[in-house]
Amino acid sequence: MAEGHYSPAGSPLIAAMPGRERLSSIFWMFATHAIEVEVDTETGVVKVLKVAASHDVGKAINPMLCEQQIEGAVVMGLSNTLFEEFKTEKGRILNDTLADYKLATIMDIPRSRPS
Repeated sequence: MAEGHYSPAGSPLIAAMPGRERLSSIFWMFATHAIEVEVDTETGVVKVLKVAASHDVGKAINPMLCEQQIEGAVVMGLSNTLFEEFKTEKGRILNDTLADYKLATIMDIPRSRPS
C-alpha cells in the first residue's frame, strides 16, 4: 500500500498571482485512482490486474470522449511508472528511438470492463 500527493507550494505561477501566495494549487481536480498489481518477487516483473479511476468531471458534454480521456491518462501513467526510462551515458541519450524506449502496449493494460 502506498499513498502520495503533489503540492506546488512556492510555484512561480502562484507567486505571480497577487494575494494568492497561500494557495496550495493553481487548479483543483477531484479524482482518485486505485491499481491492483501482481509482482513476481523473483523477477521483479509487475503485472497490472485492475485499475479503478474516478473523476469528478461535472456535466460531461461528451461522456464517451471524457471516458476515453481518462483511460488514456491511465495508460500513460502506467507506461511512465512501469516501463519508461530515459537512459543517458556521458550526456548522450542511449534509447533515442521507439525501438529502444519501452512504452506500455495493449498487452500491459488490464482488460476494460464496462462502467
